[in-house]
Amino acid sequence: MSTLNPKMQALVELFAEAKGFPEMTAPEAREASEAGIPLAGDGPAVDSVEEIEIPTGHGHHVGARVYRPTADEPTTVVIWFHGGGWVIGSPKADDAICRTIAAESGALVVNADYRHAPEEPFPAATDDAFAVLRWVDEHLAGGRPIVLSGSSAGANLATVSALRAKEADGPAVALQVLIYPVTDHDFETPSYVEFAAQPPLGRGEMEWFWGHYVPDVADRDHPYASPLKAEDLSGLPPAYLTVAGADPLYSEGLAYADALKAAGVEVTVREDADVTHGYVNFLAAVDTGNEVLTEIAALIRAIPATPRGASGEPAQI
Repeated sequence: MSTLNPKMQALVELFAEAKGFPEMTAPEAREASEAGIPLAGDGPAVDSVEEIEIPTGHGHHVGARVYRPTADEPTTVVIWFHGGGWVIGSPKADDAICRTIAAESGALVVNADYRHAPEEPFPAATDDAFAVLRWVDEHLAGGRPIVLSGSSAGANLATVSALRAKEADGPAVALQVLIYPVTDHDFETPSYVEFAAQPPLGRGEMEWFWGHYVPDVADRDHPYASPLKAEDLSGLPPAYLTVAGADPLYSEGLAYADALKAAGVEVTVREDADVTHGYVNFLAAVDTGNEVLTEIAALIRAIPATPRGASGEPAQI
């Protein structure tokens, strides 16, 4: 059993008093989750933030926020997908995260939304996420290296997009950043057993999320839903992957890191034993998220710049 740090423990006690998502409808859960946004703080100032719409095919569009850290031209583009079990969450909820990544890495950050379940179940979110990657590559990156990143369900969409890009022979991805990713639908792993009732995310919440996102259990084995089920992970970009000690997703996160390593993918794993799932959204309350984002920013800064003429000039945002 993990011992939580005092700041995390204080939040857990607050979460334990709140009504759980399994007792709510999806719209009610979205409204409740918005109340937690102040826990992230405001994030640092950046040069500009622009709201855009990205076409994802078949008449669909998703909203995105594009963060330019300074007036200088960024050399890297980061795509960020928010967490929330494919049901809740929004670019607004992850605004402070994306501001921090932009300010500390110097990269252009695209904080992209996607269609949510249950209104739009699997594979809608992964189709949108891959479409966002392709659009950024074609219309925004201008040959600059692209980083796929996200937390929880957003990390799932990031790594699935990397898998789809490999299968489609592009776009090229320089790095995947996976913060406590969802990688499987097995509710009997050691961490699911140990942390079945752990606020803010336990087994009941994850069963509720999966039930909305992939209601047909047979479909959950698809690697675009559960990337740990993929037969071939070789050729994926290097990964930075975090796991939280008091998180039902702990076991599957480490299992995915091991699977990537076994496939020859370079993986950096960070374990934080004294926090729960969701800590990166608690930047104003728990220090761990800020430490992780600083590490991520350093990795992004270290990515070699690609000649801008490789696929056209960068778009002006």
